[in-house]
Order: sequence, then C-alpha cells, then structure tokens
Amino acid sequence: MVYECVRKKGSPAFYSMADRKHLLTRGMPPPDTLIWIGRYEDSYSLFVEGHDLANPGNENVLNKAFVATFAMGRLIIQIFTARRGLYGEGRGGIGIPRKEGDLLQIWPFREHVVRWPPPVSFGPPLEDIQELAKRIGWKG
Repeated sequence: MVYECVRKKGSPAFYSMADRKHLLTRGMPPPDTLIWIGRYEDSYSLFVEGHDLANPGNENVLNKAFVATFAMGRLIIQIFTARRGLYGEGRGGIGIPRKEGDLLQIWPFREHVVRWPPPVSFGPPLEDIQELAKRIGWKG
C-alpha cells in the first residue's frame, strides 16, 4: 500500500480505503493477499517494482491484481493481492510460479515457524530480482 505513493499522477490506487482500514483495524493484509519472503545475495541492494494486472470482464474469477516486489539488503518481500470478479471462487487465471525453496510464504500462514534462510538465494545479478518481479502474471 505504501508503494502506491510513487504512482504516476492521476493513476488510481489499487488498494481501497476499505483495504487500508482492514490493515489498520485488524493488523492483517486485505483478503486475497499472499506474501512471500526470500534471500538476496547482494547486501547493498535496493529494488522496488510494482505491477497492476488486469483481466477485464466481470465473468472472470480474478479480474484485477497488484504485485509488488521489494529487495532491501538481503531481504526480498513479494506481495500479491487479487480482486475477485463476479464468479469469485477458485484460483482463476493467475499463474504464481514458484521454484522450490526460493521464497517462503508468510501470509497466509502455512507453518507456525518460518525457516530462515531459504535454501535458494536470488542474485547477485539485478536480473534475478527483475525476473522475480515479473514472475506473477495472467496465464496466456
């Protein structure tokens, strides 16, 4: 939500006031949000990239989404939030490919303990983070 302040002027924010209130009052991300963390080998890194994803048409299970990827020092955080269409049950047409051991899902919780560090690191080439930032998208 904070990253949205760097959007182009006049560009609508993805997260609604209800999403922001949900975070403030309940202390948890909006519904249909996934969060992962990972390890980056370059300790002097700073990378931020966000993407709006659109799948027009209310008949779609998921018709709008936002993904943000941050790398700060050795930590990577990737956040994905979806908006459900008229037929809002199921995973819909979004591909969320994962390579075994590269990112650990921390929201919603899968395990009570997050085992750090993950077995696989990203980097140090910047291209590794840029590829991760574009990994989530609509299945074509």
